[in-house]
Amino acid sequence: MRMTTAEMLYGGSLLTLPWVGVGLVHFLSGIDPGSGLQPAWALLALALLAAFAQNFFSARPAWKYRDLQSIPLSLTAFFLGSLLVVLVSGFGLRTAPSLEPLSSTWWRWGRQLVQLLIMLFFLGWPGIWTRGRDRWHFTLDLLFLGVFIQVVYGIFQELNFYHPQVWFSHLEIFFTSNPSILSGSDRLYLNNTLQEIPRLRGTMSEPLYLGNYLLMAWPFLLVWRRSAYLRLGLGFSIAALLLLTWSRGAWLGAVGQLMVFGLLWLRMKTGGQQQAKNWHPPAKPRALVVVVFVLLFFLLANFFAGGILFQRLMASFNNQDWSNLTRLYSMKAAWLAFLQSPLVGVGWGQFAFHFPLLVDPMGLQSQFSWPVVNNFPLQILCETGLVGATFLVGAVFYLIRKSWLLVGELDHGQLTHPMVLPAAVGVGGVWIQLMTFSQYNLPHIWVGLGLLLAALLDGQPPKSLPADKAGA
Repeated sequence: MRMTTAEMLYGGSLLTLPWVGVGLVHFLSGIDPGSGLQPAWALLALALLAAFAQNFFSARPAWKYRDLQSIPLSLTAFFLGSLLVVLVSGFGLRTAPSLEPLSSTWWRWGRQLVQLLIMLFFLGWPGIWTRGRDRWHFTLDLLFLGVFIQVVYGIFQELNFYHPQVWFSHLEIFFTSNPSILSGSDRLYLNNTLQEIPRLRGTMSEPLYLGNYLLMAWPFLLVWRRSAYLRLGLGFSIAALLLLTWSRGAWLGAVGQLMVFGLLWLRMKTGGQQQAKNWHPPAKPRALVVVVFVLLFFLLANFFAGGILFQRLMASFNNQDWSNLTRLYSMKAAWLAFLQSPLVGVGWGQFAFHFPLLVDPMGLQSQFSWPVVNNFPLQILCETGLVGATFLVGAVFYLIRKSWLLVGELDHGQLTHPMVLPAAVGVGGVWIQLMTFSQYNLPHIWVGLGLLLAALLDGQPPKSLPADKAGA
């Protein structure tokens, strides 16, 4: 596959999706611009500039006419609808004023609007560009190279916890140089004390962010066109890394993924009599094996860890656990903020300005310097009101309905597109976990949505493994 400069830069952006803990400006200059310039952001911006230059000044354009011609109405509607929802939420700055001056609230609102635009480009590029077998293979190769880097980094992170190394400490300074991504705990909090057990964060600063990234990526192992041994080894590594994040939200997302996977697999089984003969993705015959493998892996890990995994899960029901209370206090405050301005919300990015006025007194000590809702759908309801919530429900309904129809739809006895299954499972896991956190400026969230959109709209589906290797 011959690549343009713009496509190579986009590939670099895919590779560095999990490097969200890196703030390039802050690391290079020592100046905190207020929103970290992540490597993936910078590379995508350069890719867009290169594509623009090639299309106007080169005989070989970066974007072919068929790419631009295939921009779907659904993507355009989502792009414009998201911007419209945020613009309308600006009325909330007047209808639900905070103690902050309007100069501060409008500045925050505008910055968050720009950040949303950046994230929409992370959705738009893969949604438009990822067409055909070669581009899918290119995308998945770079995606899993990025995952492999997280696995290797996680191994060193685990070793460094018990035997600190100076060189790794310097590396950590680089990968945690983004002040806008708060660094999470580096050890497990259990029974109201910090245990001497590391929580792996990879290059993403927060364990739950790493877990979310892994949830988006792993389902594509089912259709990645590489050796079965490589996929199996990487699958085991991802499962171990996901466990060692100790993120209950990520584990919840994984359980949700298994449910989505099972429903879509059943849909495939009943979709037509010729399906098994004409389509050979590893996902279909091995769905039950995947479920059993995950359950056995968890049980064995729990046994060898002395039951700590089970204790961590049971902590979810502890009403004195500050990890739980942090979320409960912030969600309650977000609901009260929504009630202040139900139609248009309090304004995009404005929750933190209302939090001190609405939270229970004990909850004032439950947040970092910048409070967050800890539930992204609730944040949308709180900051954009019923207008934003209605838009979100419509978008989710569209994706669910389209995925459900295409997974079972036959075209001369063949599934429309085998990439729909892993893309839908990945997005499902990501958004289930987003009910436990609300840091939406993680590029992989939007790339995952873009890949699902590409899978739903790709007229020429790429094949998964060749038929003669499907059972390897």
